[in-house]
Formats: sequence, C-alpha cells, structure tokens
Amino acid sequence: MAEFGKLLRRLREAADITMGQVARHLGVSTPYLSNVEVGHRPPLSMERIRVVAEFLGLTKVDEERLIAQAAEERQFFEISTEGLGPRHMKLGAALSRGLSEIPEDGVDELEEILRRYGYDA
Repeated sequence: MAEFGKLLRRLREAADITMGQVARHLGVSTPYLSNVEVGHRPPLSMERIRVVAEFLGLTKVDEERLIAQAAEERQFFEISTEGLGPRHMKLGAALSRGLSEIPEDGVDELEEILRRYGYDA
C-alpha cells in the first residue's frame, strides 16, 4: 500500500467515516477510492485532497501531510492559481523552477515565513 493511501485511510477511519461516504462526497466510485487507499491508483488531486480534508474535518497540519505525501509519490506539487495576482504567480513560478537549489538556510527562512502565516512547514 502506498503511503498516501495508508495516511488517507488512517485519517478517514479516525474520523469514523466510511470509504463509501467519502467516495460519494467526492463523486467517485468506492472501488476507485479503495484503489487509491491501497496504492493501485495515484494519490488524489490537490482539489480532491482539499475536499476530503474538509469533509473529514482534518486539521491544516493533516491536510498538508496529505498534500506533501501526494507530491512525494507523484514527484510534483499541484498549486492552484485561482484568485492569485501577478506577483503571486511570479513567486509560484520561481519556486517551481528553483526550489531544489535553495540551500538549507534559505529553506529555514521560508519555513519561518510560512509559520508566521499559520502554516507548519
């Protein structure tokens, strides 16, 4: 079982919500969601992770864990650009190009900035 699927299943079961309930809420079949949970299908999309997180009543930290695990397994992040202005878009593009080149002290600085805005990086 892939780690994303294991994590999703643990969080779903902790919320005492069935796979069928989640599948119906997402508008997918129960077998599809089961395949995600056992790792036979790739992790959910960013939008579906957000919908599931809200449905399960997850904390921001648990939602971010799902997003990070999905990105690790897919080898890329999905970032919604809905409602973003030009400066935010430029920043997102720069991060997508250069994130791997940021040294550890730069990562520390970015984590501190995110913490100031309530994100536990």
